Amino acid sequence: MKTNSKVTKTIQLFFSIFIISHTTFAQDSTKTTASVQDWVNEKNFVFTPQTAMPMKGRAIHLTSYFDCRVSKDTLTSNLPYYGRSYSASINPSENGLSFVTTSFDYSVKTRKKGGWQVTIKPQKANDVREMDFTIFDNGSATLYVSSNNREAISFNGIVSQHKK
Repeated sequence: MKTNSKVTKTIQLFFSIFIISHTTFAQDSTKTTASVQDWVNEKNFVFTPQTAMPMKGRAIHLTSYFDCRVSKDTLTSNLPYYGRSYSASINPSENGLSFVTTSFDYSVKTRKKGGWQVTIKPQKANDVREMDFTIFDNGSATLYVSSNNREAISFNGIVSQHKK
């Protein structure tokens, strides 16, 4: 009889730990969703890509540090480019998607399945026509970049708060 009560107490203990940890996780995810929503609405986030996916070819896992920083008055892109270019650049330092601009359109739409669709149209960027972010509640994101003289490219990564 004693073994049954020990087993019952052990099961209750594990069940209690599971409930407490699950409740804590739910609170953390709510906190994360609210934080991500604030970053998106305030134009205050950094997208850090982990994988680049050109239109043709395989996914490329990024080992170097790349990012796209969005703030109220500045858009800074330091992203790589893999894919086909329809016109060659004279300056070899302009091969990636690297630019800084203070002139851009920014729009946010809430997605039906959760998260946000952020569209940025830089006016004074080298070749970039539009940057479409799909940002999820948990902070993961995808970025689709369309250009005037290059094939489109997409990235998978995460967003975090832009700390000035």
